Amino acid sequence: MRDKGMLIEDKHQIKALAKKYLEDERGLKDKLIVVNTHADGAAVDHYVRRGLKERGVLHERAVEVLTLGSGEYQRELEVCVGERIRFQKNDRKDKKTGERRWNNNDIGTVVGFKAARGKRGLTLKIKMDEDGRVVEVDTAAFHRLGYAYARTAHSAQGLGAESTYWLARGATIDRNMGLVAMTRTKDNFHAFASPEEAKRLEQALDNWGRKETVKELARRNNARPVAQTVGKPIPTVLGEAEHPTTETVRQIKLQQTTEALDHAAEIKRADRDFGQAMGRW
Repeated sequence: MRDKGMLIEDKHQIKALAKKYLEDERGLKDKLIVVNTHADGAAVDHYVRRGLKERGVLHERAVEVLTLGSGEYQRELEVCVGERIRFQKNDRKDKKTGERRWNNNDIGTVVGFKAARGKRGLTLKIKMDEDGRVVEVDTAAFHRLGYAYARTAHSAQGLGAESTYWLARGATIDRNMGLVAMTRTKDNFHAFASPEEAKRLEQALDNWGRKETVKELARRNNARPVAQTVGKPIPTVLGEAEHPTTETVRQIKLQQTTEALDHAAEIKRADRDFGQAMGRW
């Protein structure tokens, strides 16, 4: 990655990423930023939005500061005409048609504002990327909105773009995250890290990260008592002779074998994809 000029080392890696992103002449719809944490995403959004204002992409004369949520969840979000916005929750289904105007993770561009029906809030007019519809969002009633510039690796899965910019920093970076970032594009990819983080990046990309589900944690933590229970005979209701749970043990072993094979196949596939990405970038 370093040899091909795809890894950019800079102690101010967030500013360097934002600069490279802004210099890319592709449209905002065709560019994707991948980060590790929401905090990193907020920092990247700050510098990207500042650059977009300087370039006139975000119109500062048409700007509003939204107050979203209430109480401890209240926050402010500055929104300009031209802003890229991501919906963070499904719209409610229409009672008559059963359809939603938007779904979680849908993205659009703010094309205008108007006063909301209530005393508080503002209505955003957002042109949806998917089909070009313009939907109106009453921010007094719907609060789950955010910027659509930087995306965490988790939320970026399944997305594609002509250009991908990866902020490769954080203690939890591993090969899984690298795989997500590097396979979002086949055209233009760059990773950004400080000199110290760049040294750790190579090792991190060689490690497979594994997020355990609640069920997996329970199975691992309770392995001994479960095994003891399964191995014991179970008395019948009528006091008949106890019988071993041979069939139960067989089914459990079969399920575990199937899961292990599926996991091995998944790793093999990902390893192939990762190797191709590393070869490309």
